[in-house]
Amino acid sequence: MATQHIKTQLILSAINVYSKNGVANTKLKQIAMGADAEPSHLKYHFPKANDLLIAVFQYLLEDLKKWSLKAIEKGKGSPRKSLHFYLGAPIDWAQKKKSYFSLWMYFYHMSAHNKSVRQINNEIRTVGRDRIRLLIYDVIQKEKLSPELPVAEIATMVQAHITGFTVLMGTEDHISATEAKRGLIQSVDQLLT
Repeated sequence: MATQHIKTQLILSAINVYSKNGVANTKLKQIAMGADAEPSHLKYHFPKANDLLIAVFQYLLEDLKKWSLKAIEKGKGSPRKSLHFYLGAPIDWAQKKKSYFSLWMYFYHMSAHNKSVRQINNEIRTVGRDRIRLLIYDVIQKEKLSPELPVAEIATMVQAHITGFTVLMGTEDHISATEAKRGLIQSVDQLLT
């Protein structure tokens, strides 16, 4: 197996095993076995104990980013539709990729306790807010809106709403993805009026 292929297989195996057992209850040998690799491959690719977990987080976040960017394209030239599809993307992602979602939740837990994870969180949140800000500017320009709040403040609030509604849908049995997206879109649309 090629080196990059082995590394990717180890990350995918870690996602699978972490999701089933929890991070604390996972043995590195289980991850290696799930990737059809040797335990020495883990040490080679992830020399420090935290390196594999960081790589898993980065893989998940990149997957969510691709999912979200693809959602924007569904708007087909309509800024409002593009924004709405973008808003719903994390909810759809969490619903369809439950093992990824559970580790995404753990990522946020770890960002409160681990400096390296917090740095990744700060970077992705900044990029996400910038993307939201651009989507909002497009809506404002196209629809000639005059929101009461500055766009930067709206973008921060929208990002918080996205996270909140995604967590709500993923952790409460009585909230469907459709209901979560509807509530999220309504709350964001109110911010733009």
